[in-house]
Formats: sequence, structure tokens, C-alpha cells
Amino acid sequence: MTHKLSLPLASLLVGLCLFLVSCEDRSSSLGVGMMPDYTRYKSFDSSFDLTYRTISADVGGSKISDAGTQYNRMYVSSNYGYIGRIPSQEFGGIETEYLTQMYCPEGFLFRDQPVDNRIDSAFLTLYYDGYSGYGKDLVEVTAYALEKPLPGGSKYSLESISDYYTRGESKELGRVSYMAVTGTPHEGKGTWIRIPIDREIGQDFYDKSAAGSEVFKSQAAFDRYFPGVYFRISAGTGSVIRVVRTALTFCYCTEQMLRRPSTGKVDSLAYVPTIQELSHTNEVPQLSRFANAGLSNLIGSGTDYAYVKSPAGVLAEITIPTREIKKKLDEAPKGSVRVLASAPFVISGENRELSEYQLVYPTSLVLMPRDSVAGFFEHELTDTDSPYTTYVSRQAIQGSSTYSFGNISALISKHIEKKPDEDLRVVVVPVQYVAAQQQQSGAVSPSSVTNLVLPSTLKIKMDGKNNKLRVYINERKEGSPF
Repeated sequence: MTHKLSLPLASLLVGLCLFLVSCEDRSSSLGVGMMPDYTRYKSFDSSFDLTYRTISADVGGSKISDAGTQYNRMYVSSNYGYIGRIPSQEFGGIETEYLTQMYCPEGFLFRDQPVDNRIDSAFLTLYYDGYSGYGKDLVEVTAYALEKPLPGGSKYSLESISDYYTRGESKELGRVSYMAVTGTPHEGKGTWIRIPIDREIGQDFYDKSAAGSEVFKSQAAFDRYFPGVYFRISAGTGSVIRVVRTALTFCYCTEQMLRRPSTGKVDSLAYVPTIQELSHTNEVPQLSRFANAGLSNLIGSGTDYAYVKSPAGVLAEITIPTREIKKKLDEAPKGSVRVLASAPFVISGENRELSEYQLVYPTSLVLMPRDSVAGFFEHELTDTDSPYTTYVSRQAIQGSSTYSFGNISALISKHIEKKPDEDLRVVVVPVQYVAAQQQQSGAVSPSSVTNLVLPSTLKIKMDGKNNKLRVYINERKEGSPF
């Protein structure tokens, strides 16, 4: 059966269709096609050549000794002490040592009275929580008495220690040989190495404490009595240990009544070994010293490689051709503008075979303008304090030598704005990076970025993967809604 529409109904349907078509056309005319030209843009990318060179980690430029060893200054914010020596044919050896003072509470007294008021032995104890290098090689550490107290407030490593130690004249306190892998475990205090010192030193400490001597009335008075200790490697090579606490340890016996296991009664008199310690704390200075051999070979190695070596070794300096990038931006067609949209930056180090003395890759690197380095560490800033000029990268994969810094276009744009006629020079610095963390209380602990003291190296090959920077540019018509 065939159904026919009435004329009025057919007219209504035709009108409705025409209305819908009209609505579709109207929507199109008010859409993208009707937007202002300055809101529409096209994107393209362009590559620029980067220039690398290896420079001293000491921006002040310390002199290399006749023996080819360089002692650089580096801001060291941690109170860890590093002691040891690691050889490296390719990167040159690293030796670390430190000078420290002990904190003395005002009116210091021994907790207990020794049997017969006698100190049995005394030690300098190095509590450490790890090591770099080959831990089975025998190393000898020697401790010397400082000739005067260390300066307060300075956190820079030392180039010269002649004000505090005189070779062949300063008093040797003691020495000991050890293997880093066989340190003595000590519950709650890590692993320790003990350097025996003269028992009479400990006896003098006790006698003065018992007599209420003036030397324990203040830290300044104590520093004059015992200025501090210098620890250095006197023989051997192979490892560097990280000392988390340095202490003067006095050993003696005390009389104590003990409980008999059989009866449970406290009626047994015994001599019980006891220790008393004075330790380095944040209240008193501790200064590091880093010796690097073979730096001149790295700095003068040509253009095939750039090197990074810590602590206080060398940095990779990179020149970004911001003048060429600016020229590219300025070449926008008449009536158009170009803006830098993105500039992802990645560094890939050269992989190497592991060996017994192989130095690890840095866990994190920071990229920043060369002229910002000293102030950044001295003022203990982080990447959040300077988000447009400082970029932190961790290893892409743990143990790898590839580091991604993300989009550095803000750094480039800021430099072009301030110094349009000068190329941007940035440096890559090994750092210890601690990310901000949420605490159980709900508070957020701040992040920290400090110079890396752990011995580490990175070798960057000058190939297309590293010496090309691809930037992405947006181009649009001139105009503004304001």
C-alpha cells in the first residue's frame, strides 16, 4: 500500500530540512574559518650545531701542580667526609681527604668513672656507609693533629692546607690499613674503621674533664686545646669511603653490679667495657680536599669528546648558538611572528665496560648557564628556585649514561631577550639530587641539589646525537586581542 503525505505536512518537512542545512552552514562560518589570523599558526623544526668543550670544575681556574695534580675548590654542603684514592688511566686518578673538628658540649664530663681513673685505649673512629671503587685493595689512612682550628662558615673545599698542616712537622696521631669491604659492622652506626692513637691523649681528656678544666668551658676553648684532625691516604689505592661520622673514641672499664642469670639477683660485681665519644657535628667545621690527576689531558683532549669528572674535576661546557636561533625567529615573513615552542635536550654518554676501578656514571646532572654555577650552589638553590634557567636530569634508566633535561626553550628565550648578541654558554654539572617528598604529617620536604662528591665520570662523544639541537618553532600572523 502506498501512503501519500498531505501537502501541509510535506511543506513542513522540507522547511525543517532547509533550516538544518542553514544551521550547519552557519556553524561552519562561525568556526575555525572565522577565527582571527593571529590565533592560527603553523609549526616547523630546525636543527642547530652545538659546540662542546671540557673546562675545569673550578670556575676560578686553580693551577695544576708540577706533579700534574690539581686541587679545585668546590662548594660542599654535606657533612660527609670522603677518604680514599681511586686510579683511572682514562680519566686520571681521584684522591679525597678531609679536615675536621669535634663538637664539645659546654662543661663536657665523662658519663662514668673508669676503674682506677684509667683510660685503657683511644681511637679515631670513621663510621662509613659505603664506598666507591674496588673495596678489596689495602689502603692506609693516617691522621694528623691540626695546627690551628678551621675557619667557621666556609663550605668550600680546600686547595691548600698549609695553614693547618705542615708536612714532616705536624704531629701524627695514628694510622691504620684497611680494606673498604671488610670494615667492622657497628649496629646503628654503619661500618667503622678505628685508627689507634696514643692512650695518653685519652687519659689527658679524662683528667681535664674530671678536674673541670677550662678547656671544656666552651667550643672555642676546646678548639684551642684540640684544633682538629686531618685524614689523608698515606699508602695504597683502590677505594673511597663515605664517612658519615668522625669520632674521638675513649675506651675504659667501669665497675657494675650485674644480675646473676641463675638467681636473678643483682649481686655480681664486674668490670664492663665502656666507651665515651666526642664527634664531629654540624656545629663545627669540616672541610674537604679533592685531588685530581690528569685533568690537563681531559681539558686539552680536542673536540671528539667532552668529559665530566667529579668531585671537583672537569665539566662539559656547551655553547648553544642563540644568535642563529634568534636569526631564524627574526626571518618570519612580513606580517607574521615566530616564537620558540620547544627545545628538548638530551645528553648521551659513551658506554664503557665495567672494571674493578671503574668510576660510576653520575646519578644526576644539572644544566645551567656557566655564570650561574657559583651562586647556585653557594646559596643552596634548587631547580624550583630558578625554573627557567636550571634543569635537572636523572639517568634515563638506572645505571645508564643518558640524561634528558626536557624542554629548555625557556632558558634559550630568556637569554635571547637579555643578551641577543651573545651565544648562550651552559655547563653540565654532576649533582646529588633529592626530590621533594610527601611526609606522613602531610608536609612536603623541600628538594635539594648539591655538588656530587661521589667519584664519577661521564664521556660525551661529539656525534650527531649530542652536537645537534632540534628546536620547534611556531609561526602565526601578527595581531592581538588586546
